[in-house]
Amino acid sequence: MLQHERQGLMYINEVAKITGLTAKAIRYYEAEGIVAASGRSDSGYRLYSRENLDHLCFLQHARGVGFSVQESAKLLNLYRSNPDASDTVKALVGEKLAQLRSKKREIERLEATLENLWACCDGRGEHHCEILERLASEEFHGGLQ
Repeated sequence: MLQHERQGLMYINEVAKITGLTAKAIRYYEAEGIVAASGRSDSGYRLYSRENLDHLCFLQHARGVGFSVQESAKLLNLYRSNPDASDTVKALVGEKLAQLRSKKREIERLEATLENLWACCDGRGEHHCEILERLASEEFHGGLQ
């Protein structure tokens, strides 16, 4: 049994498999100073601990619900250093929720616009395309100079 196996350390490919992250993503988090490998093997390969694995999973979960890398790193830092910071964390989640709701309204507006464009065209190609005409109209460019 190798020394790193006795210490419960894993190679990056093992961590990638467990977390669902790519080795490239793990190296990126390390380069950004978000997660640091626990050490190196005798041959120079990165080695990761269970704690590293937990932190990488945390990042994966935070990214999975829409937080940016920077926001995820901030949440991870709170998790590591101040797990009682629920007021700060709740505020961050509230901000993210407000951003997503705003994006949702924008997507719904775009969807309604595209539905209107789609409905105005019979798609037979017998005359000028009403969709193209509307896209060229004042309605879409709002009189931009």
